[in-house]
Amino acid sequence: MIQSNLQSDRVRPETDDRGPTVFGLLRELRDESMTLIRQEVELARVETAEKISVMLRNVGYLALGGVIALAGFMFLLWSLTLGLMVAMTEAGMSEGVAAWLAPLTVGLIVMGTGGAFMFKAIATFRDEPLKPQETVQTMKENQQWLSAKLG
Repeated sequence: MIQSNLQSDRVRPETDDRGPTVFGLLRELRDESMTLIRQEVELARVETAEKISVMLRNVGYLALGGVIALAGFMFLLWSLTLGLMVAMTEAGMSEGVAAWLAPLTVGLIVMGTGGAFMFKAIATFRDEPLKPQETVQTMKENQQWLSAKLG
């Protein structure tokens, strides 16, 4: 008889004549919360992987484009420097001064332009958040859902 009382204390029915029991509701809440947490973790993992994939692909495009453009740009700078040296000597400047002033002038212009592009790229990378925004939003919604369930 004592054993049957202990056994009946351990086994809690999920429903009784009046509907779901408190233990049944708590068990259901626990199960739904665990499922929700698992889904949120999976969503964060997938979203982060997608963001990293897009970032890596764009970094690759940036690097490849930079190498190709650099090769062409070197020839343009070389011809610009030679043209500027010729223009300086035709304007009456000595060849010795034109030989160092023309590359210096072209170099400063190129450095300024390159710096502007670098600052633009850095600002673009800074503006792209790495945190999974969809996951943060759904976590807020889940917190509201859980509060409504408990309240």
